[in-house]
Amino acid sequence: MKTDWPKVIRSGSVTVKIYQVPNNGYPQHVISYYLGTRRVRKVITEFAEAKEEAERIAKRLSRGDQEALKLTGTDTLLWRSYWSLRREGLSPTTWESNRAGRTDAF
Repeated sequence: MKTDWPKVIRSGSVTVKIYQVPNNGYPQHVISYYLGTRRVRKVITEFAEAKEEAERIAKRLSRGDQEALKLTGTDTLLWRSYWSLRREGLSPTTWESNRAGRTDAF
């Protein structure tokens, strides 16, 4: 009899697994992967979010971008905001000045 769990996400030679475990009668999803020789586990309630996070982790590991996995959620949000501004041709200081209603940006 074949079971549906764990779900396996692959990117290149990297494998990230998602396990479903019960917690007080509700399912939780544990993302499991290896960072070097250390096993890392993250718990996420919603499967869709867990799958998205597992895919992101697998892509970063396959690119050899282990340092990016150490960023916190706030760090990642700031990094994405910064590069979004750069793509629009704005520097963060220009954007802050415009947001504050100043025109003397440096």
